[in-house]
Amino acid sequence: LDHTQTERQSYELLINKTLKQILSYSVGFESEHEEVDYSSYGISFRKDLKTKALFGTIEWIKNKNSWIASARESDHALYGKQFSWNMGFLRELTKNWSLNISSGTAFRSPNSSELYGFGSNNKLLPEVSRSREIGLSKRNRNSSFKIVSFTRDTLNLINFNYADYVLKNVEEASNSGVELRYKWTNNFINGSLILRKQNPQDQNKNQLLRRSKLSSSLNLSKNISGYQFSFNVSAFDRRKDFGNITLPGYALINLASKRDLTEKLSLSVKIENLTNKDYFTAATTNSYYLNQDRSLWLKVAYDLR
Repeated sequence: LDHTQTERQSYELLINKTLKQILSYSVGFESEHEEVDYSSYGISFRKDLKTKALFGTIEWIKNKNSWIASARESDHALYGKQFSWNMGFLRELTKNWSLNISSGTAFRSPNSSELYGFGSNNKLLPEVSRSREIGLSKRNRNSSFKIVSFTRDTLNLINFNYADYVLKNVEEASNSGVELRYKWTNNFINGSLILRKQNPQDQNKNQLLRRSKLSSSLNLSKNISGYQFSFNVSAFDRRKDFGNITLPGYALINLASKRDLTEKLSLSVKIENLTNKDYFTAATTNSYYLNQDRSLWLKVAYDLR
C-alpha cells in the first residue's frame, strides 16, 4: 500500500525589539525534527531528518525610505550549513505611489521522498535560488494596485530524468516575468486578483516541463452574520510534459467558511475543486495522472492561550 506518514516537531525562539519607531530588529533560533514513514511502488523507508537554524532581521525607516535585511544560517543533517539572505528597499514617491526593490538567495534541500522514495537519488544536491524583484505600487483608501517584474535563477533544480528513470539536478534554470496584483475592500465584498505571465526555462532555453506560462487567481471574501465566507478560482494555462505531451489547462473553484463559536473556539469548512474538475499536472506516454476530486475539509480549532 502506497502511503506517506510524516511527524514533525518544531521549536522556535524569537526576540524582537523596536527603537523609537525608526529601527527594529529580531533574532531567533529554530529546531525541527522530521520523521517520515514512506512506501511507494514497493519501496519503503523510515527516516529522521533534523535541521537547526539561526536567523535575524533588521529594518530601518528614515523619511520616505525603508531598508530591510534578513539572514538565515541553517544546519541540515545531510547538507551541513546553508546560508540565505534577503535585502529590500522601499521608497515613497508620492502620497499614493511607492517603489520597491529586493534581492536575495535561498535554498531547498531535497525532501525524504526525493532522496529515498520511488525514482530517488541520495546524491541530489540542494536547490539554490537567486531572485531579484522590482515593483511599483499605488495605494488608495480602499484599494491597492501593484505591478511586479521578477527574475529568478535556480541552480541544481531537481527534475525527473526519464532517460535514467531517476531524479537528477538540472544544471541551471531561470524564470522571469510580470505579475499584476489588485486588492480592494468595500461594504459589499473584499477581494484580490493576481495575473501572472512568466517564462520558466532550463539552461538550454527550453521551457521547463509542467510549468504554465500564464496563470491567474481571484479571491473574494465577505462577512455575513458572523460567518466569514471566501471564494477562490485559480486558472493555469497549458503546459508541456515529457515526450512533448500537452497537459491541458484547467481552472479550480474552492469555497470556505469560518465561524468563531466563542473567543477561543472556531469551526471552519472548506470545499476544494467544487465542480469536481478532472485536471492533470503530469502525464505518461499514453495517459494522465488524475488529481484530487471534490474534497470536503472540516476543522475545529481551540486556542489554549
